Amino acid sequence: MFINAELDICPTFGWQGGPSFNTRVITTQSWIERRNANNIECRHTYSLPLQNITDDNYLLLLKQVYVACRGMLHSFLVKDYSDYQAINEVFGEGDGVTLAFQLSKTSAFGSASYVRNITKPVVGVSITVNGVATSATVDTTTGIVTFLVAPAAGSILRWTGEFRVPVRFNSDTLNTTIDNKSNQGDFLINGSVDLIEVFGE
Repeated sequence: MFINAELDICPTFGWQGGPSFNTRVITTQSWIERRNANNIECRHTYSLPLQNITDDNYLLLLKQVYVACRGMLHSFLVKDYSDYQAINEVFGEGDGVTLAFQLSKTSAFGSASYVRNITKPVVGVSITVNGVATSATVDTTTGIVTFLVAPAAGSILRWTGEFRVPVRFNSDTLNTTIDNKSNQGDFLINGSVDLIEVFGE
């Protein structure tokens, strides 16, 4: 089950995360490589460290979310601090007939490109058609943009706004450790939370 709520954990030093691919590489005796993609989409993973935490409410929130999600069972939203917004990003081209389009972001390098579908935009996305602000319905649970009137053939559709990543916990165990005390006598609690992107939810 997908829970349409955001786990707002402030990153600290050591926060890491980003896209990963799954590529099969076969190397011949002459060092010539044959490479094949095992998956067509990249998958984002995140590791959020808890370092010297003394805020009991902070830890209680994390534990409540973890228990409510039943560990790896339910998915939810998280902010990827390295990639969470689009600015005037192209997401489609009108054909005079189609009313609904999927929000996306494109990464390009030379002749290569990769289109990432954005399925969880934040409320407040702005849409333009050929640079002109246009009213459209943006579904924040799917990233589908629906126009009342189909954009004209050849018109360029762009969007600006923030988005979140649907994830789940990547472990059914949440462990923290008490490693020391602060100068004020508070216990310093450490640990980490691992998250992995989910699709189709």
